[in-house]
Amino acid sequence: MAVHYSETEYAFVSAKVRSLESGLVSRAQLERMLASESSDEAFAVLRENGFSQKGRVTAASCEDTLLAALKAGLDAVKSGLPHPGVIKVFEYPYDCNNIKAAIKCGFRGIDPTPMLFDTGSVSASTVVEACEKRDFSALPENMAKAAAEAIYAFKKTGNPQSIDFILDRACFLDIAACAKEYRIPYITKYCTASADLTDFMICLRVLRMRCGAYGDTLVPAALVDGGSIDREDFRKAFRAGEEELFALIGKKYPYITENCRPGCDLEIIERTCDNCRLRFSEAGKHVTMGIEVPVSYILALENEIKNVRIILAGKDAALPEDRIRERLRDCYV
Repeated sequence: MAVHYSETEYAFVSAKVRSLESGLVSRAQLERMLASESSDEAFAVLRENGFSQKGRVTAASCEDTLLAALKAGLDAVKSGLPHPGVIKVFEYPYDCNNIKAAIKCGFRGIDPTPMLFDTGSVSASTVVEACEKRDFSALPENMAKAAAEAIYAFKKTGNPQSIDFILDRACFLDIAACAKEYRIPYITKYCTASADLTDFMICLRVLRMRCGAYGDTLVPAALVDGGSIDREDFRKAFRAGEEELFALIGKKYPYITENCRPGCDLEIIERTCDNCRLRFSEAGKHVTMGIEVPVSYILALENEIKNVRIILAGKDAALPEDRIRERLRDCYV
């Protein structure tokens, strides 16, 4: 049954989120991290926001710290929501990652733990147990069905890519189902945009692979559902080339074509797509209460973690400051 949405129900969580926002890493702090000489110096800036790390600081050694911060933020928001289930649209991608990792590692006979996120709608340990026992009943509906299908497809083809395609599509079906259940226009619009931008990047990556006729088979298998742009339109644009693909996405999301163009470095285009998603967080700055406030915080928090990872990894690799900066996403605060 669909849930009736009332913005006044979000008064408490909106007030709670306003206090959490003060802990987000600001653009000024990111600039100080960029100007630092090492990962250790960069991480020292984060200590102002409550981050802590023992031992030598590297992108890899800080990963548990960053994931703990992400989980704490998501849990804090979820605990204040009048309808906690709405947050699943952000949790499902972590479930999808965990299911794919557990299945692939199961076939390889290795421990999936280092690849898992404990920020999904079900615990990482539940996912691993489900994949080991081949009982997927505890998983989200569409991904549960897809897990069994992905295992069968891999046994038949030996191609791990089939696991990704099948589960990614199922993930977006679960996201769309959640958005439909809550019937909140802001949530629906965000989920739709995520699917469209995902399909755009799929087509673009396959085009850049220059795999010829194989691409015509690869793209239909990889495209996800839940977007506002028809899958067949993406297929036609893919066949026509990069110019047509940009023209297609630009009609719906002019921000993309205003900030990058055909032939741009793939990292720049991916950053632009991430920034396009982050633009949904702007709504949270302009309302007193409502679903926009906690959702904006979640988007900002995920974006913050991504930017911190980029800086720490760049410092580890001794990249020039400008090279790291051009990879950074926009900042919420």
